Amino acid sequence: MEIFKSITLMVLRILSLFILLTFSSTVGAKNTAKLKIYRNKIVKTLKSTPYYNPKMTYQKYKAYTLSMLKRRKISRAMLEGFSNLSKIDALLYAKTGSSYFYTQSIKSVHLLSIFGYKKSDNQKTLQKLKKIRSLLSKKKRPKKVSKKKPKKRRKKRRKKRRRRVKIHKKWSLYSQFVSWQEDRVGTDNVGQDFLLIAQMRGVCTGLSYDFVYKDFHFRTSGCLILPGSVDITPDNASAGYSETEIFSPGFIVGTGMVYQVYPKQLNFGFNLDLIGRSNKFESANLDVDGETMLTLGAAGFVEMIRDEKYGLDFKVGYGLAFTSIYWQIGLRYYY
Repeated sequence: MEIFKSITLMVLRILSLFILLTFSSTVGAKNTAKLKIYRNKIVKTLKSTPYYNPKMTYQKYKAYTLSMLKRRKISRAMLEGFSNLSKIDALLYAKTGSSYFYTQSIKSVHLLSIFGYKKSDNQKTLQKLKKIRSLLSKKKRPKKVSKKKPKKRRKKRRKKRRRRVKIHKKWSLYSQFVSWQEDRVGTDNVGQDFLLIAQMRGVCTGLSYDFVYKDFHFRTSGCLILPGSVDITPDNASAGYSETEIFSPGFIVGTGMVYQVYPKQLNFGFNLDLIGRSNKFESANLDVDGETMLTLGAAGFVEMIRDEKYGLDFKVGYGLAFTSIYWQIGLRYYY
């Protein structure tokens, strides 16, 4: 057995020397056929050992070799064969670029490193493999294709984008303090008429719906004046009639337009309103007209918006049945 091992070791060494001597001529001639012939001869000698397994991946082969260490040993002649195989696979990888030869060469180097055989040669082979892989990766990198497109197409796309105008809808909840002044006529028991001043005030709470197109809002809103109250005072002190805190519910319904001066910050607008209220005057000596009232009004307003959700509104207008301006101030919440 020892004579057989020594003979095989001598054959493998002579074969490796022959490969190294002919290496320069093969590379110069770019002939991979000779290298494959030498490889097949080495593989025939290595097939007898369980450590030769070309179908396994590198990761599986690592685990496989570690499990085989405890059960099977390997001769020095076989280690020499794996050393030659790693060098030939590295040369074939350089010439063909096939990943198969790359994995087989790394597997052989891994096996040799486990047994500590020819450490310096193994490091050189690994360095060669890294250099070859980096060179091949540079060659395979695709060229960067310029993303420049003709100007005509860009102009067409810009026109299409301009045509696409965002149209959306908004709801808001608001609560405002409202006040105005009316004239009333009171008649006493004798039949004499007196001019009275009615001061209306209350809190108007409601909803508004905005149809937004570019910088314009087309708004419809409505609110109920609850609670609402009226103070009646005589225009002339001789009338001798006054009453305060008379319960007086009402409503304001309107439609108008809002313009965004500073988007999401400041808006100006105007409204056409329909205003109504109802109250009852109780007096034994005086009969006061105008228990119900319905009138038209026009108003302008300002909105200051914060965080696209909260707003402060101030509105001033004039009603046909009023003797003074009517005004509203309050808060608004967009959702």
